[in-house]
Amino acid sequence: MSAEKLFISLYLDEDVSVKIAVNLKNRGFDVLHAVEAGMLGARDEEQLEKAILEQRTFLTHNKKHFRILHEKYLASGKKHFLFSQTSVAGHRTLDSC
Repeated sequence: MSAEKLFISLYLDEDVSVKIAVNLKNRGFDVLHAVEAGMLGARDEEQLEKAILEQRTFLTHNKKHFRILHEKYLASGKKHFLFSQTSVAGHRTLDSC
């Protein structure tokens, strides 16, 4: 089964472990990590632009910075897909922005 049929294409920023990318790839998911994309140390805006260019959903732990960036994108009429992993009362959640 192709990764397209399994789920979405993902772009993981450097805050997300490379091990997660490897595990997802081993299960057939289409995943690109910032390290393999040559984006290590890139600014937040550059990371999101890379995900958009690649037509991937952006996965990050960095909710604080990307919430602000998300709001800038909405205000300018730009579209993107962003998921931010957070912790609420000790439980891990996945927020769609």
